[in-house]
Amino acid sequence: MIYTPLIRTFAVHEWRTYRDLRLRALADSPDAFGGTLAQEEGRPDAEWSSRLASGVESRWDLPLLAEISGAPIGLAWGRIESSNLDAANLYQMWVAPNCRGIGAGQMLLEVVIAWATAAK
Repeated sequence: MIYTPLIRTFAVHEWRTYRDLRLRALADSPDAFGGTLAQEEGRPDAEWSSRLASGVESRWDLPLLAEISGAPIGLAWGRIESSNLDAANLYQMWVAPNCRGIGAGQMLLEVVIAWATAAK
């Protein structure tokens, strides 16, 4: 049975889910990210919480969660630099290996593009 992923913005209180997905992403695809698993594992919980809260509360950030039946399967983070409102960046995009090929990555990308376009 194929399930359709749900893409939504992280809630501030979901920092543990964000942390866990970020660490899974770094372990699975270490060459795809600027940070390393060792660097990120050493962050205190307060920093994870603060990082997600600032993203959720910012007009210029869009931290996204991909889920299937309530289970987290991926993430992406869109950002518009306030110094250049014509450019949006995509960070931290990752989908769990067992959920690839069902459209979650494409859906994450489409949500970031729609958000960035509407933000202009």
